[in-house]
Amino acid sequence: MSRKVARECAYKLVFEYLFNGSNTDETRTELLKDKPLTEADTTYIDAVLRGMEEHYGEIYAFVSEFTGNFNIERMFKPDLAVLILAVYEMKYMDDIPLSVSINEAVELIKNYSTEASSKYVNGVLGAIYKNLTGDKSNG
Repeated sequence: MSRKVARECAYKLVFEYLFNGSNTDETRTELLKDKPLTEADTTYIDAVLRGMEEHYGEIYAFVSEFTGNFNIERMFKPDLAVLILAVYEMKYMDDIPLSVSINEAVELIKNYSTEASSKYVNGVLGAIYKNLTGDKSNG
């Protein structure tokens, strides 16, 4: 259960990064306060934030390859934040199965965006999954 909480915290910090170009210690401290997180959970959050910041340009460009005709710069920020989080996990966190990253991203966006957004995020992440795995099937 705590990984879900940790992922939600990481999502919120990625969202902040989209607006500010950085994260503050104050925001992180306040966000994590009173959360049932283990040391592994906080390690996960820190790894996501450091890695996302380090690879942000690459992740952003990679996601934009799969957004179809939709301009990524005009994307609803909650949707973009979850795509960045999921793609970071999918590309750089080998201990998390790709399907888990996708499913958790879709569940997160259901709580923070629209029904249409969850379908869109699922479609984008499905295309990214196929790209990363070399899956050439149509289903």
